[in-house]
Amino acid sequence: MLFGRLLQLLTNGYRVVLVFDAKSLPPAKRDQATTGRGGVVELERRFRRLAAALGVGSRTAAGEAEAELAMLYKEGHIDAVMDVRAFPSRKRTLRGAKRC
Repeated sequence: MLFGRLLQLLTNGYRVVLVFDAKSLPPAKRDQATTGRGGVVELERRFRRLAAALGVGSRTAAGEAEAELAMLYKEGHIDAVMDVRAFPSRKRTLRGAKRC
């Protein structure tokens, strides 16, 4: 499913950059314990290789990916954000996105 969404974005002319959480996340977020990365590490490694093969760049955030994306957006480096948790949904548009 992630591969299909990635291809859809690329086919429609979007430039995609993947931002992943740091290897170690803070133990708590908004006064609630975080669950850690669990089995995500292997999936992330495979998805990074796939993305690189398609010419898609990726980077690791200093902390949480959401904060890194917010900073990149605020500084004007990116035009839109799509959280990976949105990939399985049926949403078809990225608000504020600009095509190449």
